[in-house]
Amino acid sequence: MAEETESLDPKFWGISKEKVWVPILITFYVVALWAIPSFTLNDDGGANRRTFGDMFGAINALFSGLAFAGIIYTILLQRKELELQHKELKATNKEFKEQNETLRTQKFENTFFSMLSQHNEMVRSFSHRLDAHEYEGRRVLSYVLERLEDKIKDQVDAAGDKWLIPPDLISIMHNELYAEFVQDLGVYYRSLYRILKYVDDAKIGDYKEYIEIVKSQLTDAELGLLFWHGITQNGFNFKALIEEYKILDALNIHNSPIAIFKGHYKSLASL
Repeated sequence: MAEETESLDPKFWGISKEKVWVPILITFYVVALWAIPSFTLNDDGGANRRTFGDMFGAINALFSGLAFAGIIYTILLQRKELELQHKELKATNKEFKEQNETLRTQKFENTFFSMLSQHNEMVRSFSHRLDAHEYEGRRVLSYVLERLEDKIKDQVDAAGDKWLIPPDLISIMHNELYAEFVQDLGVYYRSLYRILKYVDDAKIGDYKEYIEIVKSQLTDAELGLLFWHGITQNGFNFKALIEEYKILDALNIHNSPIAIFKGHYKSLASL
């Protein structure tokens, strides 16, 4: 198949079909300058021959000029060929970059969705028997949030003033429940943080769309736990991502002590 393609190529020794006659005509012209006088001059004792011989100086100059012209012509052909090669190289580099970016995006998405799938599978595996009830999956997180907010409400009622509840006390109450459910909360926070950090570090294409995918899968209970976790000292790094990507945009703060402490988040302060 390649041989058929080459046979149809309209070039001869790198010269296009339209230009291949130029060097042939030049050669024919030079030969004619030499041959025609040789056959047309009569033999008259050599006088005309001597005169003709003197013409070779001019012909030599013509040959030199033609040779120079041939060099220029060759240089022009080579220049054109180099320009074409340069354009082809640029096109190849552009195509390579596009392919590389596509492969990079595919690799990122494969890892991202795999991490998200593993995270959701892990949450579904949560199982506890609490207060004579069986809790599974995200219901475990709802139970933990309910217990935590009940503790915080009791502290607020006892203090009589929300300003008397320092963040350190929030951390203590959160950490007490964290210790009780460490096997679940520990892997939950680390897994979700790792997914958000992976997207933040990669910044592939419209990377915020991937953040939106994560946000769309978070329940109200998960948003509530992330709010309280971000206030604690252990959640400091997580809070930075929560703020930057507005993870708590859909958080329902009504009928919750979260409304009292929303000032800890810039993204919630105006609510």
